[in-house]
Amino acid sequence: MHLVSRGSIDILRARDISTGGVGVRVPHAFCGCDVESDVELVITLPGERPFSARGRVRHRGASDAAPFFGVEFTEIDAAHRDRIRHYVERRLRIGSA
Repeated sequence: MHLVSRGSIDILRARDISTGGVGVRVPHAFCGCDVESDVELVITLPGERPFSARGRVRHRGASDAAPFFGVEFTEIDAAHRDRIRHYVERRLRIGSA
């Protein structure tokens, strides 16, 4: 995932994704992504073409693996939201098999 915020561009790994937003791992200090910051995203689901969305940072946190923050989608095409939904459903089927 590419994430663009105030004067910064970075490539980050998603920790989770849903039709409402995405959790992003941040392996280093990432300036410009304070809570309530607006961000632009380029999302690439495995095996699919990238698409863009806009979001807002809603929370920050830390785990043993890396710091992370949650982004709520504020603008995303319905077709792209459907692609995320299908991806999540597919992952859930694989996980329960």
